[in-house]
Amino acid sequence: MSFFKNVKTAFKGIGKYLREVSVVVIGVAITFAANDRISSRNEQKDMQRYLNAVKIELEGNLKIVDKEIAYYQQANELRDYLRTHKPEEMQLDSIEKYNVDKYRKKIIQNVHVFQYKKTAFETFKMSGAMRLLKDKALLTIIWDTYDQLEEIKQDNDDHMQRKGDELYNLLLADGRKGDYDIRTPEAKRMRVFLMLGIDLESSFRTCSNQILEALSVLDPEREN
Repeated sequence: MSFFKNVKTAFKGIGKYLREVSVVVIGVAITFAANDRISSRNEQKDMQRYLNAVKIELEGNLKIVDKEIAYYQQANELRDYLRTHKPEEMQLDSIEKYNVDKYRKKIIQNVHVFQYKKTAFETFKMSGAMRLLKDKALLTIIWDTYDQLEEIKQDNDDHMQRKGDELYNLLLADGRKGDYDIRTPEAKRMRVFLMLGIDLESSFRTCSNQILEALSVLDPEREN
C-alpha cells in the first residue's frame, strides 16, 4: 500500500509541477504577444510620422515647382515674341514686358538652380519603416514623384548651364554689364538660344501634377 501511496504522491507532485510550468509558459506567451502588439503599434506610428513628414516636404516642393512654372511660362512668352518679330521690329518695352516673371526674376539674365527638398524621403528610406507600408501603390507614387523631381532638376540644370555659357559669350562680344539688349547683332546667338529653348514649363507642370497626385493619396481630405 505504501508503494501505491508513494506513486500517487509522486504523480500529484508532477501534476502540480506541470500546472506551474503551464502557467509560466502561458504567461510568457501572453507577454510576448502583448509586446509584439505594442511593437507593431509603435512601428505603425513611426511609419505614419514618416509619411506625414513626406507629405509636408512634398507640399513645400509643390510651391518650389509652381515658381518654376511661373518662370518658364514667362520665358515661353518671351520666346514666342522673339519668334514672331525681327530684331529691328522689336520694342524694348515689349521685351521687358516678357522679361520679368511674377517673382521679379529677369528671364534673359537669370541663371538659377532648381533645388527641391528630399530629406524626409531619404530618412524614410533609411529608417526601414518603408517595408511596413502595405499600400504598394502609394509607395510607387511617392517614389515616382521624387524620381520626377530629380529628372526635372537635371533638365533645368542642363538648360541653365547652356544659358550661362551663352550669357558669358554675349558679355565677351558685347562688353555690357547688367541688362542685355538682345536686339543687337552681337546678341544673335542669345536670341536663337531663347527662341529654341526647351519647353520646361510643360515638364514642370507635369511634375506639379505628379506631386498633387501623391498628396491626394497621402491626404485624401486635402483640397487641391
